[in-house]
This record gives sequence, C-alpha cells and structure tokens, in this order.
Amino acid sequence: MGYPVDNKIDKETQLYVYIGPNAIEEKRESLFNRYFQEHNINAKLMPLNIREDDLGFFIHNFKNSKIKAAYFAQEYWDKVASLLQSIGVVSSDTSLIDTLHITQNSYAANFLFPLAVKKSIVQKNPIHDKTVAIIGASPLALSVIETLKLEKPKIFALYDQTIEHLLPLEESAKPIPCDINRLDTNDISRDYDIIINCIEKPVNISSQTDTCFVNLQNRSNAVPNALCHIEYNTIFDTITQIITKEWITNG
Repeated sequence: MGYPVDNKIDKETQLYVYIGPNAIEEKRESLFNRYFQEHNINAKLMPLNIREDDLGFFIHNFKNSKIKAAYFAQEYWDKVASLLQSIGVVSSDTSLIDTLHITQNSYAANFLFPLAVKKSIVQKNPIHDKTVAIIGASPLALSVIETLKLEKPKIFALYDQTIEHLLPLEESAKPIPCDINRLDTNDISRDYDIIINCIEKPVNISSQTDTCFVNLQNRSNAVPNALCHIEYNTIFDTITQIITKEWITNG
C-alpha cells in the first residue's frame, strides 16, 4: 500500500519519530516525509518534544511501542549514547548516537551524522588530497575525522583551546598527517580548502575566498568571505535522505 493520499495515518502506516527538546517547533518532519512520499511508502514521521529527564523513559518503552525508529536532535546525541550504554545496547566508548531503531525485537543504534557531513561536502568540493581544518576537540570532531579520513585528505589541521585535547583526534586520524594548533581567539588565519567548525562559538576566518566552510552546530555561524557555506540545515536535509533510505530498505 502506498503513502495515503490525504497524508493521514492508518493501521498500516509505519511510524517514525524525530525526538528533541523542541522537535515540534523545528518543523523538520516534512523533510523526512517528503522522501517517504517520493518512494510511495505508507510511512509517517512525527516530531515529539521530549524533555531530557524523560529520555530514559522513552527509550525504555521504545521497543514495546509501534514506533519503528527514531532520529534524535543534536542536543540529545550524547545523552542517548549514555542511556544506551547503561542498558548494554552500545559499548562504553560510544559517545554519540543519533538513530535508534528496532531490529528483531532488539535495539539497534547508529551515529550517521558524520556520513551526512561527508556527503554534503563532496557535493560541493572533493575531500581527497585537500587540506581540512577541524575546529574543536569533541566527540563530534572525532567522529567526523574517522569518516573523512577515508576520503584521504592531504592533512588535518586540528584546532582547540587546549592542545592536549587534540591528541586523541590526531591518533584517530592516522595515517592522515595532522597539524596541531592552539585556538586562542577563535580566529583562523591560514588558508585551508575545507574548514569544519565543531564548536558552538562562531569562528572568524581570514582565509582564501574559495574555502569551503562547514558549520556543524544547529545555529548560523556563516563566514562572509567563504565562497562555499555548508550550514547545519543543509546537512540535516542530507541526513534525512540517508536515514529514510535506510528505514525504507529495512522495512
């Protein structure tokens, strides 16, 4: 049976949810539902506002609900990972989770956002043999490096206010060489092909105009002199394509 013409939910509709503290207000459900419609799938994603204190209750009951899968807002990636660690769904070194679905009556979790980052960049610029600056030492930055290094960039330039925090990123980037730098004033004055901001604060770029600037935070940190901007909303559109395709494939 195809997607209902009137966009209503019936007893055969497959249900999915987008979970966040302000999921309803973000109004992102149309991005997911568009891809269900394009593939003529009787499925519906609904946004649900869930408080941080109620996340554990939601995850505990998720397996017994009629919801097939969930995508979580950026604010909850680390919290979902921590909750899933506590019930043994993921290993103790898993720090971020954005996707949760049910497979054979068991939880299956993943972190697909870095894949969307890579695809969004490649649509604009190649990564192979390019200089890539990563701003901020965080689990998100680490995951992005692990994904982008498969494209074989020339070098990763790593920036953080604390040099020691960059050492795990340097280790994870191997065999891609790294240039470690202290971020003192949130200014980046060197020329890079791609600059990826993984921190909440805006970064001031004094660089060549053909630099591709990528903002991974759910807020606008656009750089006026960067020819190519890839904002969070663009990456989110890509992640909806990746996730809905996976959900459709998995039935």
